[in-house]
Amino acid sequence: MKRADVIKRIQRILKAHHRDLVKALGVGITFEFGVDLLPGVDVDTMAQITSAESLVLQSVEDALERMRRGRYGICEGCGREISLARLQAIPQASLCISCQKEIERREMLGAGVEAE
Repeated sequence: MKRADVIKRIQRILKAHHRDLVKALGVGITFEFGVDLLPGVDVDTMAQITSAESLVLQSVEDALERMRRGRYGICEGCGREISLARLQAIPQASLCISCQKEIERREMLGAGVEAE
């Protein structure tokens, strides 16, 4: 399958995921106004769920924007193509695996964790 075909398929997946997240976050918006939509879920847990979904939604929107600009699948760190396998596994990835590993290594070092 051609790279362009795979990216078109990923775009459809991202758009569907975006719709699902917007619907899910609608629950969070209602929740913020004090309506108990999920009995048994405490306020802190609901806030964490909403926050995590908001972060995922932002990453999906960023990926869709990169598609609109023709920059989807290009690493924002080094400018090389992100592998199709990585994009299929993590459609909103903005970094190739090498750049992602380097960022994670730096974060670990910044947190005082020894890198291997």
